[in-house]
Amino acid sequence: MAERLCFPESDVVLGSPTLDGFTGIEDTGVVTTESEPGYGLGSRYVYENSSALPDVILQGVKQESRDFIHLSFFVRFDSGFADEDVIVIALRDRFSTATHGPNCRRIDIHPVHAGIGAGPAGSTDPGDHPTVPTGWPDSSAYNIRTNRPAAAVACWRGVAAGGWDSVAAPQDLAVKVRSWQPPVPSGAPRENAWSVEVKIPTRSGSSELVGDWIDLSHSFGLYTNVIRVDTALHFPGPPADGFFSNQFTWPNERTTALPNRWLTGNLNDSTATMVAPAWYGEAIIPAYTCPPSADGCRGVKFATSASGDAWTSIGVRQAGSATPGNQIDGTPGATNTLVALLQNDSTGPGGDAPGVTAEFRLANWGLGSPDFAAWNKIATAPGPNPTAAKDVPHGTVSLELSTDWVLTAAQRAQYKGHEHQCMWVQLDSTGRGPLTVTNASNATPIEVTTSGQHHLLTGDVVVITGVVGNTAANNSTTRPEWFISVTGPTTFTLNGSSGNGAYVSGGQAVHPVTVNFAQSGMRRNMDFHSLSAVRQPAEISGVGYPPPPGGSGDHRFILRENVRRFLFYDLTGSGRRAPVDARMLQRPDTSQDHETPELRPTWTWIVHGHRDTGNTLRIRGKDFRIFDQAPGTFGCVAQHDGPETDELSSGLSGGGMKQLSPGIYELPVPDGGTVTIDTVVAAGKTGCEAETNWLKRFLCLVFYWLFNRRR
Repeated sequence: MAERLCFPESDVVLGSPTLDGFTGIEDTGVVTTESEPGYGLGSRYVYENSSALPDVILQGVKQESRDFIHLSFFVRFDSGFADEDVIVIALRDRFSTATHGPNCRRIDIHPVHAGIGAGPAGSTDPGDHPTVPTGWPDSSAYNIRTNRPAAAVACWRGVAAGGWDSVAAPQDLAVKVRSWQPPVPSGAPRENAWSVEVKIPTRSGSSELVGDWIDLSHSFGLYTNVIRVDTALHFPGPPADGFFSNQFTWPNERTTALPNRWLTGNLNDSTATMVAPAWYGEAIIPAYTCPPSADGCRGVKFATSASGDAWTSIGVRQAGSATPGNQIDGTPGATNTLVALLQNDSTGPGGDAPGVTAEFRLANWGLGSPDFAAWNKIATAPGPNPTAAKDVPHGTVSLELSTDWVLTAAQRAQYKGHEHQCMWVQLDSTGRGPLTVTNASNATPIEVTTSGQHHLLTGDVVVITGVVGNTAANNSTTRPEWFISVTGPTTFTLNGSSGNGAYVSGGQAVHPVTVNFAQSGMRRNMDFHSLSAVRQPAEISGVGYPPPPGGSGDHRFILRENVRRFLFYDLTGSGRRAPVDARMLQRPDTSQDHETPELRPTWTWIVHGHRDTGNTLRIRGKDFRIFDQAPGTFGCVAQHDGPETDELSSGLSGGGMKQLSPGIYELPVPDGGTVTIDTVVAAGKTGCEAETNWLKRFLCLVFYWLFNRRR
């Protein structure tokens, strides 16, 4: 089944998105009072990387009462703003028309300027300095540049024989860009981030449209690709020289037939089709259906927290703990409850999801295989794995699927020294169980009675077998199924049927159900630690990938460290501790504490894994090696009880690893094998403050003063 992205209409009260590059997505550590409610009713696709900070987030919504859709792209962890960063959007008028030709359009957006970010050098906008909550640093600390035009936009029309013709951009196609630099600890690699908002016309004949375009149907084809590059990281061949790059495509699912949807070759080669017809996903505009309905692109997904995170919805809950973590308790007799929290945002009974199950698998903390089957399926006891099936009705905000696991002696030995695990959960459905038939009327049409409530809807399909007497109710090879009309809680008629005798006994009715999983899998790979120092091994897997390029026996992995720093108020004197981020905009009330609370540092430390695929893409005359981000991430959220001035230090070593630059490492991983590396995360004083000897500290400070005085 193709992936779907929905474009429901924006809310009449909240309005459509303001086109200025700000997507409304909060970036950890970047604290302002800005808001963007325009995407509130829209769809969101998160490129989950098993951490609290996904690399890319895609949003979509239709402009209320007008023929435009809005797409937004939120991009983190860019090592530097580059002219070659690019977003490719391909559209096909109908999803069902799986051909390439004049019915296709492509938009290439280069969002930023090299070394600058959004907008050319010297440009300014009042939104560059948004207001901040009381007591927070001025927003100039984030180097925000907003409401800027893209550095370049190119539009293409598909050619039936293959390739693209360059065409002028429609007059009402609009693009705005924002860039910023999140706060990182001193000494950590600089991090860059950017976001793009695109307003795309949906009708070629609209009075608002000037230019060459296509009509998008209620179900149109969509392909997007966020290409994030690093022009400071270069790799020699074989098979080819190239700079570092990632490609984040939508659709993003991988199958045997479609292992990836990466763009290769030359992006500006007009003779290459680039986006294959089979690569498109299905995009839905509910307002263009009859009657309008958004349920076709809603469904069951993992529940999100108040901060919008879904990765916290899975984990291991232990006795006395209210929230799931990812540390296994190997104490004899201890119960580990494996948990998955689900929601179902479908709006009608037709969106009910029957018989949903969750299967839990584990891998050692680090970067596991991209193949779910290669992870360790837990032999849980006393609970089953997958879990017992549960129905997830439409409108469900939070429903728990769980199973209990008490480790055996053999399992305790297996996980000794590897208590920190990565978890991967996959959802499935057993469907509804068969309904017992208690009567089938000898009438036209036949009315079927069931032993209990059937929960069916008019227009549903059922398959009936085993009825004795009135055998016309049974399905056969000539009539494999019945469409029904509901007549009561336990009765329904079989459309087009006619009885052939009195009912005697027996029979069951099965309603084949396809559950719409808006999200069917989730990985969790984050740990929570109290510092001052944490050291532990991490396992990097080379299992489940295509053979390494160039005939090598090893995969080339690039590991990149990223650190975010934010603060919390230490209210331990009153028994309370409050996190400090954009959701806590004021200092806590201290009228009852009789003292001013201290700020304590917290860090999110993430290691991103990237695998060299051997493929390349040429952008603006430069070749870029495509590094697959499928390995995911591992890391920790680290809280420290030291003062606000303490800093975080971290490092990776072992396994034949080579450091390429601060925070960037190259690691050979055997194809089909694993490598164990060492990780360390520590907090405390840095530089001169770390010296405990008073004389050494004094000399260090003097040298530091002289060095900086001469600069």
